[in-house]
Amino acid sequence: MVVTSGSDTITLSDYNAAYLNHEYVPAMLEIKNFWADKALTPLYFRTDWKHDTLKVQVVFKDAGLGDVSALGEKLKRCEIVIGHAFPGGMVFDCVLERAELKKISSKVRVATYSFNCLVFGETREFIASGNSLFIHGAKETEAVITIENKTASVIAAAGITGYTIRSLAAGEKVIIDGERKTVTANGADAFDRVEFFSFPRYGPGSNAISITGNADIRIKYRERW
Repeated sequence: MVVTSGSDTITLSDYNAAYLNHEYVPAMLEIKNFWADKALTPLYFRTDWKHDTLKVQVVFKDAGLGDVSALGEKLKRCEIVIGHAFPGGMVFDCVLERAELKKISSKVRVATYSFNCLVFGETREFIASGNSLFIHGAKETEAVITIENKTASVIAAAGITGYTIRSLAAGEKVIIDGERKTVTANGADAFDRVEFFSFPRYGPGSNAISITGNADIRIKYRERW
């Protein structure tokens, strides 16, 4: 099992801990309804979409409560890869919901961490060419759009469907990041320079995209399971 938090890799042995086992439950749609007597159709009064859930058990040997607490802090927001069980490159983007600690003996404790998560696959990148392109996905997912002027002159307007930047200077690179919810131009904030209504997110199926301007445009996203 590989765990990362931000840009840091979390090594369980640093906390006198080791991976024990896991349980993964995919998201489910729970529909509440009432079917009245003699009615032709039910009355739907609530629909709940439940997150994917992941439970991970970790065993602590000769560890103090400080180790347990420190690891729990790191796991509040993390990404987990369990390669031996999910070999297709699945990445669990997790938010810790709760943690339970059980004492097995004077030197051994077992912690069960329960996460709400989104499950991602491989990262895909498209380089725009011509006047249009199509992005195909299995589930709705956030994307990162990069618009870069590689010419020696200013481009009056460039972008794709729903996202336009004007007066793109020579050598300038604008990144519209739907995952981090940021807009930057050569690393500096550029939120007010890009015309758009919401951060890039593409739905399941085929997404048709039109291209404008003479800029180098790339669209990157992680596949959703």
